Order: sequence, then C-alpha cells, then structure tokens
Amino acid sequence: MEIKGNGSAAPPDRSERSSSKGGASSATSAGKSGTTRQLSDEFKMSPSSVDLASKEAPLDASKVSSISQAIRDGRFQVNAEQVAQKLIDGVREMVGQKTS
Repeated sequence: MEIKGNGSAAPPDRSERSSSKGGASSATSAGKSGTTRQLSDEFKMSPSSVDLASKEAPLDASKVSSISQAIRDGRFQVNAEQVAQKLIDGVREMVGQKTS
C-alpha cells in the first residue's frame, strides 16, 4: 500500500497480494513474462544451527563479577590481539580446523 503525500492511502498494486501462511507473510508477484512467482519471508534453520542455538555458553559468575568491577573502577583494559585470536580460534573450531 502506498501512502500519498496528503495522508490518503492508495490501493495496493494489483500484481501483489499479501496473505498469511503459517504465521509468515507471503506475496504473489507477476513477473515480466506474465508468470507468477511466490515470495515468502519464511526461513528454515539447518540442524547444526538449531543444535548450536540450543546450547548455552558456560558462565563463570565470579569472573563476570570481577570484570564488571574492573570496568566500574576504570581498570579494565582490552587486549585487541587476544580478542582477535580468540575470534579466529572460534571460527576455526566451528569449521572443524585445529587451533594453534
């Protein structure tokens, strides 16, 4: 639906029709060749993504507390090289490579 400058709404383009399908919206669009294609905003997660999303990261409450206190006190310093290396190691682990 298009909103005109005066605040009135123009009717939707006849080539697009919105409907609800399984909780996700979808639209039908007519292409240049006159064929109709189905557009959807649905997605599916791979089994490995579902497995990864269901796992909780371990949490060391005392470490979190000490870091929080260091931040409040202005003593916390970030080691950019260490952070970068941990990110690289994490990616390597995800893709199955041995870390150094």
